[in-house]
Amino acid sequence: MKSRSRGAARPPAVRGKPARTTRRDRVEEKERAIVAAAHDVLMEHGLEGARMNEIARRADVAEGTIYLYFENKSALVGAVLGAFYARLTDGATEGVQARSTVREQLEFLALHHVRSCLDEWRIIELVGGHFRAAQGDKAEEVLHLNRSYVSVFDRVFREGVSQGVFRDVPVSIARDMFYGGLEYLCRTHLLRWNGPRSAPVEASTQAAVDIFLHGLDAVRRPEEDSRMDAVATRLEAVADRLESL
Repeated sequence: MKSRSRGAARPPAVRGKPARTTRRDRVEEKERAIVAAAHDVLMEHGLEGARMNEIARRADVAEGTIYLYFENKSALVGAVLGAFYARLTDGATEGVQARSTVREQLEFLALHHVRSCLDEWRIIELVGGHFRAAQGDKAEEVLHLNRSYVSVFDRVFREGVSQGVFRDVPVSIARDMFYGGLEYLCRTHLLRWNGPRSAPVEASTQAAVDIFLHGLDAVRRPEEDSRMDAVATRLEAVADRLESL
């Protein structure tokens, strides 16, 4: 059961009295509680280990109540992914708006993406499986979530091309290079460190962005070549330390 008017304004509070809670408010609050509980259970136990009775317990509802809101477990997982993408896209949009240059914006997008993926890596794992299992309208819905998110990068990159900061290459190729490299970086962190928070996220992400930006520079400068040599040296040193570990 889905409410069709999310974000609708609540009735104004009367002076001295709390705002009246409508039935629609209560329905939406309960739906949010179910999705939040499902998110936490999925993060802890993964898709196979997530049990509907545990989700119901954490949301403080009867298990049957969940099925009034979501047809089945797959639909609930879809809602969790939708909420994740909403946070991801809103954070990307707000961060880009707060920065003035395209380079600063892309640096922010990279760190935002890596941190989000590491913080919610089990949710990221669900995306591929949910997409493969989705058909028809459901598959289109998953694609729409991803398109909305990466469109933030697309706008920034096109602006960089128009300003002459980046070479004019197809945005789809630049996007795949950008996010593909970052997602591989996330997997490396998860495999090589005990936990996401113990990994040197900022340093490795900045080094990856430096390489990406250097490869797309519209104008090559000698000082940038020297900087990239230094970045490559640092990366080699990190790789050597990892191998020794």
